[in-house]
Amino acid sequence: MRFALPLPVLCTLACGPVGGDAADTDTGGALDTDTGGDTDPDDTADTDTSDTDTSDTDTDTGDTTSPATGLLRYVGTATALDGAYAGAETVLFADATTGTVVCEVAVTLASTETRTDCGECDWAYTVEVTGAQTLQDTACAAVGWDDPASIVGSTRGYGYVALYFGHAPVLMIEADGVWNPAGYAGYDPASGALTYDRDDGYHPY
Repeated sequence: MRFALPLPVLCTLACGPVGGDAADTDTGGALDTDTGGDTDPDDTADTDTSDTDTSDTDTDTGDTTSPATGLLRYVGTATALDGAYAGAETVLFADATTGTVVCEVAVTLASTETRTDCGECDWAYTVEVTGAQTLQDTACAAVGWDDPASIVGSTRGYGYVALYFGHAPVLMIEADGVWNPAGYAGYDPASGALTYDRDDGYHPY
């Protein structure tokens, strides 16, 4: 096998000493083999794989723990005539997306007296809850109807305005001495038939 000797060594062996000094192989400058970059291994591509931190694994795809939401309604029919009120009211709590009823309670109401403190009302009564029965209970507790028997004997004010602010017929409900419109209503003065369907808003469950 043959080995190539570096250029300075070849010159020394071939030329020999001149004037007692070793042959000067400097030809004006050492052969510059710099190709424009330090070949320091530190400059080579960083292949450091020591940072293997995989702790950031955020795969958040949205809040999947949010509660469902339902619409609470009170749908009622009654006869309000000759100074007396007798009716039935259904509490309906249904899923806002699917419409599935998750709470249903049947309530019966009867008047205990007429009222004169609703200045706008065509008529008004104090009505008492005479009965309350759960028909469906998947989420009644979410809207405070998990124990309907507890409201039997309680009273409230119900009234009717044919043209509320000159526009629509509404059911009025009194709370803490204040009468407020609760929803659209229909009333036939001849028969005393009253119907209403009032929303009580959306609630999580």
